[in-house]
Amino acid sequence: MKTLNHLALCAVLAVAGCGETDTGGRVAVTGHITFQGKPLAAGRINFTPAKGNSGLAAGGEIQEGQFRIRAAQGPTEGQYQVTVTTGVLRKDMTIGVDPADKLPLQQQEQQTFQFSRTITPDSDNVLDFDLLP
Repeated sequence: MKTLNHLALCAVLAVAGCGETDTGGRVAVTGHITFQGKPLAAGRINFTPAKGNSGLAAGGEIQEGQFRIRAAQGPTEGQYQVTVTTGVLRKDMTIGVDPADKLPLQQQEQQTFQFSRTITPDSDNVLDFDLLP
């Protein structure tokens, strides 16, 4: 019985393979985002299939001017509308009923930038964006 279990495990591992599994045509996408010439501290990047592209959408977080979307969650081949959303914290807002009870409130002000990019399965898909106000 032990040998049969061992053979079954080996068969499963052989079928599964090593490393990254089949991504269904999705590809990894990485890059750098600058805002006014400096790395964007934080934000979000989204890839939405452009009209006529039946590909899969993808998105990820931007941290310290960089983003990385792994192939398992990445977009598929085709033309994409890319949306970059920035976030800037403001501390000049207050909340409270009584002026003595007012507390500082951090509100996130967002800016959105749109780009068009083509994703290909046979390239590194390193995409850099410079956000200009």
